[in-house]
Amino acid sequence: MSGVQIPVLVPPSWREVVAAAGGRCQCAGACGARHAATGGQCPAGVQETVPPVRLYVAPTPQEPAGPLVAWCGPCWDGARRRHARQVQQTDAGMVPGQLDLLAHLEDDAQDATADGTAVAAAPSTAGGAR
Repeated sequence: MSGVQIPVLVPPSWREVVAAAGGRCQCAGACGARHAATGGQCPAGVQETVPPVRLYVAPTPQEPAGPLVAWCGPCWDGARRRHARQVQQTDAGMVPGQLDLLAHLEDDAQDATADGTAVAAAPSTAGGAR
């Protein structure tokens, strides 16, 4: 970890993850860069640099509950931005909360048909009583 800046106060998990990563950023393109010049992996932390590379430990933005990974600052920022853009494009045109409402309605419909207790819709009274 000669090219890596070690923070003053770090939890043991930071040291374990960075050591397992060989003291280098583990980004293999999640940031949007191909890292083609270095075989597909970010070169940050490999060589001596001034100032030293600061590595962060976090899961990938696509899998927040996943394993911890070592990231350099530019790759971490790029991966978060890229993931946010993908989420925006996926949810384009949806009103906030709309996906939750649709999922809730779908669950209710499945529950009703699964146990055979589906109730026919009441006739509409929109036109008023005649």
